[in-house]
Amino acid sequence: MEKNDGNPLATAVNRAADAGPQGSASSRGARVPPSRQGKKGVLLHVDPGIAKRLKLMAVEHDTTIEALGIEALGLLFERYDQPGGTG
Repeated sequence: MEKNDGNPLATAVNRAADAGPQGSASSRGARVPPSRQGKKGVLLHVDPGIAKRLKLMAVEHDTTIEALGIEALGLLFERYDQPGGTG
């Protein structure tokens, strides 16, 4: 668990992250691909135009939306001087 220095919001966020989603694939007995084992899902709701741009960017750069998102998170963490990788 992350250090939270008594911050109640950080404590709640860490507990929720540790608990994982209810009804996840592993709790339903579904097979989890090796690339997703030990990982947490993150969902974003974006405007349709942004979703379309992401899909086109992924195709243009021969990658996936997930890979683009991981790269974006890495840049965001770097910008805010946050530790940890995104892999």
